[in-house]
Amino acid sequence: MKLELKNNSNLRSLFPIVEGPDYSEDRVDYYDVKKLMEWEERYKELLNLLEDRENQEVTELLFELAEEGYPEARWLLSDMYLKGERLPESFEKAVEWDRRAKYAEGLLHDKGLNK
Repeated sequence: MKLELKNNSNLRSLFPIVEGPDYSEDRVDYYDVKKLMEWEERYKELLNLLEDRENQEVTELLFELAEEGYPEARWLLSDMYLKGERLPESFEKAVEWDRRAKYAEGLLHDKGLNK
């Protein structure tokens, strides 16, 4: 059996390229050791606050740290969404934060700051 294309052998018209989601992040394009150390300190403080009490303000600070690009904060948000701890249970948001954490972790490896 022979396949005959009637569109001038243009496979692109038969199988159009579908644009996928944009996985780049404008806010996270560099890491320096000073910034990483600052994030570490803020993250440790937030973990202590999260253990002591349930506070919406602490969760908001965790989101801020994650938005700045700190991978550990992103992993924690992913876990919180997955387990429904302090945030509404959402598998979709857990996967999104997990993806963003992997992206940020990759930037650290690319810059040689995390071995």
